[in-house]
Amino acid sequence: MKNPQSTYFLYGYYGAGNFGDDILLSAAIENIIARDSSARFLIRNHGPIDSLSAYGDRVTLTDIEKIHQSSGGDLSKFFKLLTAYWTWMGRASHLIVGGGTLIHDVPYLKSTFLLVCLAVIARLRGKKVFGIGLGTKIIKTALGKLIVRILIACFHRLCLRDEDSYARCLALAPSAKNIVLTSDLAYALDWNSASGNVADKHVIALTLVDYMFEDGRNVELPGVLSVTLTDYARNGHEVRLIAFQRGEKGDARVLQQVLNKMPYDLRETKCSLIMAEPTEAGMVAAYKGVSLMVGMRFHALVFAAMNGISFVGLAHEPKIDAIAKEFGMPALKLHNASPPALTTAMTKAMGQMIDRMQLSNDQNLARDNFAFIATVGQDFKDNHESP
Repeated sequence: MKNPQSTYFLYGYYGAGNFGDDILLSAAIENIIARDSSARFLIRNHGPIDSLSAYGDRVTLTDIEKIHQSSGGDLSKFFKLLTAYWTWMGRASHLIVGGGTLIHDVPYLKSTFLLVCLAVIARLRGKKVFGIGLGTKIIKTALGKLIVRILIACFHRLCLRDEDSYARCLALAPSAKNIVLTSDLAYALDWNSASGNVADKHVIALTLVDYMFEDGRNVELPGVLSVTLTDYARNGHEVRLIAFQRGEKGDARVLQQVLNKMPYDLRETKCSLIMAEPTEAGMVAAYKGVSLMVGMRFHALVFAAMNGISFVGLAHEPKIDAIAKEFGMPALKLHNASPPALTTAMTKAMGQMIDRMQLSNDQNLARDNFAFIATVGQDFKDNHESP
């Protein structure tokens, strides 16, 4: 009997307007296709994903998340979700969860519980379940720990993208043999996003995270950034503000605040605000000529490192500190940000080089997220060939 075609159900926060998550989706698809030429994909999406058009009919959007917008109570929607999961898993050969931070405790424990339900359904339907490049938040509640233990047990192989996530899962399931430390999926992309003569351009890029400016938080930071960037622009640098999150409350809104505080003549001649597109061409446009990245967006720093661009991490969560430490780059806590402190950090970063050995290690670990593909053919042979 001929082996059936591989069909991977990809579960993540895809199609929600977030550049990072859609980059992770592209990384998963490209790396799976490179290892399994017959691969097809079912996508758990929150909305349209324009970047998937390049893959043609290999990709099917399930639109499962539209169930949350349907009529009926929470219990009714929950059973609709379970029914949809059961149906779609019947069309899949594998459930692939990744990447990004998808394992949460209260107040987002509901999303982790729904993921457990999907993983259990996949196992009941005899499918392989893999986690690739996953991150996990701190799990403190007893219910959260129980749910995450069940989730860990559902995976045939669970790849965690960072040491903190790896340690958290290992602490919850110390005897588990299926937990592996890898790195972020984006490192597995073979994209030359910083094409062009970087050294001669003197472009300083800035990325911010929209939600860090909600509820009156960090109200002084746009002013600090505008003062500092104005000084660099006056001294011959170009300033490029790059939005990574779409939507009404996306990054463009807070980046515009920085831009509005800069002198008019510089805004017209030295500054630009662009939306990053989660494609190789989009990254070429965003990163071309960049010599320094100042960023709150994790994947902005990942792509800087991948292309040998020095960076300053604006540290609002541990993963920003972690990547800065990995590559020997400065990280500045938001509450410590001032024009002198930021200038000092930027000057320090400009005098340092990306650690190429660290980058190579991250890239190798990222590719290890896809080691399960080597067993796919044997899995099908064992499960489907006639005696």
